[in-house]
Amino acid sequence: MRGSIDLSHVASLRDQGRHREAIDWLHQQVREVLPSGGDADAERELVLLRHHAFDDGPTPPPVHHDAPEGGPARASLPEVDAADLSIEVLREAMASTGCLRVNGLLDAETCASLRAGIDRSLEACDRHLAGAPTEETEPWFVPFAPRSDRGYRWSGRRKWMRASGGVWTADSPRMLVTLIELLQTTGIAALAEAWLGERPAMSANKCNLRRTPVGNPGDWHQDGSFLGQDCTSLNFWLALSDCGEDAPTMDIVPRRLAEVAPTGTEGAMFDWSASPAVAEGLAEPEGILRPSFSEGDCMLFDHLLLHRTAARPDMPRERYAMETWLFGPSAYPEGQIPLVYRRGAGRAAPVGLSGA
Repeated sequence: MRGSIDLSHVASLRDQGRHREAIDWLHQQVREVLPSGGDADAERELVLLRHHAFDDGPTPPPVHHDAPEGGPARASLPEVDAADLSIEVLREAMASTGCLRVNGLLDAETCASLRAGIDRSLEACDRHLAGAPTEETEPWFVPFAPRSDRGYRWSGRRKWMRASGGVWTADSPRMLVTLIELLQTTGIAALAEAWLGERPAMSANKCNLRRTPVGNPGDWHQDGSFLGQDCTSLNFWLALSDCGEDAPTMDIVPRRLAEVAPTGTEGAMFDWSASPAVAEGLAEPEGILRPSFSEGDCMLFDHLLLHRTAARPDMPRERYAMETWLFGPSAYPEGQIPLVYRRGAGRAAPVGLSGA
């Protein structure tokens, strides 16, 4: 559905540089029309507003963050049931291993709805790459273009991202709206704000929807090797299907690292990745952990966790997941393309994905 929301008020606010107010008003309007099919024009406009609002808003004051001290490898990952998740639990887990497993964050119905949204976004991306106009792929896929006047460079690697089983969330206006609601309803947004010490911002580069194919293991890496060691971050990695036994999961070095480990050494595939020997050495004496996840479980970690995608060619199923990196705006990493997290007032909408 297109054009059900009058965007003249948004245009007026945008022309005055009041992007945050425009986001709050428009997100609430979009939330109200989602059950009846949504509004593709308004959802596309929300993506652009979230991007423009970052640079046109007030410069956030610097927030002090204590550097992690590091520590020995642990024999298991800290975990908590979703009902017991708190900032105190997160801080304790991050200090011990740099990550926290959260069990049962989403129910089966919500996971199924999100998987359907990923399927529709990937299908729409494929149609776009084959030449279909955006009128035929919205609201599930509309190519996002960052503002050039701020020097943001969009890699243009959509074919690479799609070949690896993913699509950027910013390229799917419907799924970006859904993500904002999900961050609110699960409490992850409030948790991230408490962890970062400021309202988080997202990154177009580092938020994606994935249907990961089976295959060989990925490269060992810490995202801090290219985000920079001094940023502040929280990654919300959400499993939307069971994984670990017959679908790809994650290998983890269960240790709080205080800095970026050596990269580009012998055995590493890229200059930003760590070699298996480095990962195995840092995991001693407990060894690398390969957890299994149920649909609706999630992992929370920052840019210093050493990990990789764990896959085998004989696994029969793909893995559905969403990855959402949240950053402190006062220490936002260079090279990332920002998206403001705001959702306005009002009751949270269901996370279901109705509409064409």
